[in-house]
Amino acid sequence: MGVGLDPGGHAEQHARRLLAEISTRLTIDVVTVVTSNRSDWLRLLIEGVRDQQEDYLVDGRAVRALPRWSPRTRRLMTALAPIYHLPKSPAPGLMGRLLATELAGVVDGAGLIHNIFMGREAFSLGLYLAARRSGVPFVFTPLRHQRPLGWNSPAFRELYRSADRLVALFREGDGGRRPVHGGAPRFDGDPRWHGLIPFHEYFHGETGAGLGASHQTGWTGLVADLITRRRGGSS
Repeated sequence: MGVGLDPGGHAEQHARRLLAEISTRLTIDVVTVVTSNRSDWLRLLIEGVRDQQEDYLVDGRAVRALPRWSPRTRRLMTALAPIYHLPKSPAPGLMGRLLATELAGVVDGAGLIHNIFMGREAFSLGLYLAARRSGVPFVFTPLRHQRPLGWNSPAFRELYRSADRLVALFREGDGGRRPVHGGAPRFDGDPRWHGLIPFHEYFHGETGAGLGASHQTGWTGLVADLITRRRGGSS
């Protein structure tokens, strides 16, 4: 299993908790681009931080810090940077497609890729596309989306639309249970509550149980609209 991590307080905390929960059952490799929480993340994503890959330990676990992208990729991403934050900007999606080639080595040999997301949709989309090209399952854990674009970002929409693991959190499985309910008897077994689906801030990386505030009816609630569109219905 490969874990792609967007550095930041909540993302790092969630990743460390997730690793502690599942590391006894899976072989896990952790990769990142930036190794500290920085406000100039877009510049660092484009320009990189180091010329060579660096390896270090977090909680005794090896982390691979990726080197700079190729000069061509950096040049093209730099040209796209001025329009990155515009509403409905194509820049994050185009950057993600450039990064997919660069990240091919990250997904090579992985049985599953789990991206812990903090609003860097270009990196997340690149990792997703690299995984899809290699036939590797992709799990998407969005912790928050701080940029003002929100759902105006086509790249963010593509990630939600394509990462089936997130959509499956709300779908009924065995016995009519929904993963998002976390096994709560009231939601799973009481018909008066079963159809009342909460929309959480983020989700357990292995079970899919909702975590954090359960009233996030903005960006998380839009998952319902995406599910409807996938089924050919109207929003």
